[in-house]
Amino acid sequence: AINVLADHIDNAPLDTVAVFASRAGELLSTTSDTKHAPVEPCEYMPLSKFSSPANIETIFRHELTELARFKNGVDKCKHASTTSPTGTEEVVFKYYYHGAAVKEFWNETNILLKLPRDLPGILHIDRLVVEQTDEGLGVLGFTTPFIPEGDFSRNKTRVFKLKWIKQLCNVIDSLNMRFNISHRDVVPRNLLLDKATDNILLCDFHLAEKVNSVFEQGNSRRDDVKGVVLTMHEIITRDPRYWHGSLGRQEEIDLAGGGWQTWIKHPEVQLEPGLTVQDYHDEVVNWAMKRRVGALSSTF
Repeated sequence: AINVLADHIDNAPLDTVAVFASRAGELLSTTSDTKHAPVEPCEYMPLSKFSSPANIETIFRHELTELARFKNGVDKCKHASTTSPTGTEEVVFKYYYHGAAVKEFWNETNILLKLPRDLPGILHIDRLVVEQTDEGLGVLGFTTPFIPEGDFSRNKTRVFKLKWIKQLCNVIDSLNMRFNISHRDVVPRNLLLDKATDNILLCDFHLAEKVNSVFEQGNSRRDDVKGVVLTMHEIITRDPRYWHGSLGRQEEIDLAGGGWQTWIKHPEVQLEPGLTVQDYHDEVVNWAMKRRVGALSSTF
């Protein structure tokens, strides 16, 4: 079926929702009748419902050109730009594609819109992506800047700097204690590096909730402090016990049997000259211990 669709999709009308073919793969007909649609129609959220800052721009979906698909609901795109020397700007387009994702998208978008635009360490929204509906402009996603260097789960060749741990700890402190937000998915794939500023950027807030909210309670396994500890341990040691694991199934106690005291650096991991793996370990663990006993509770 996939091969049949690939053979005919370029010639199908833009409003096609289904393709009918023979067993031999010959195209029989196409239809735009939504009763044949294999997915639920998109429920656009009215732009008027978002209390977005005045400096957040909007862009129509048809102005985006898809370049690559990273995963479901996340595409690399480009659009015309008057500020770019090339005349185009590459962005990441994140959108919801079924009704079950509406709550997560609503939370993520509103959290990112309400965080101060100058808050460091966050991959902020660039534009809201809209379409014209019968009720007015509807929002179906947003764009963020495209970071070509990749996330820390993929790009493993760069020298890992001690200051990046400090930056991530500061970001989590700000989110948890200043803005009452729990990210709940601090893992290597959600950490980017802004090459221009040499700063860590935390992205993907689709699981974020208010600290101690009804949704966040009972989910201590997704604790941000634990996420930082496990993330740094994974990046530096590449311990296979933690590869591609679910944050919700991992506990700090897993590292207690010598793990808290001694980390063994993976041979291919590069640290800053003059620093040892113990320096990185101590930076993370000392911060985590202070957070656990509430030593930083009066910071903000």
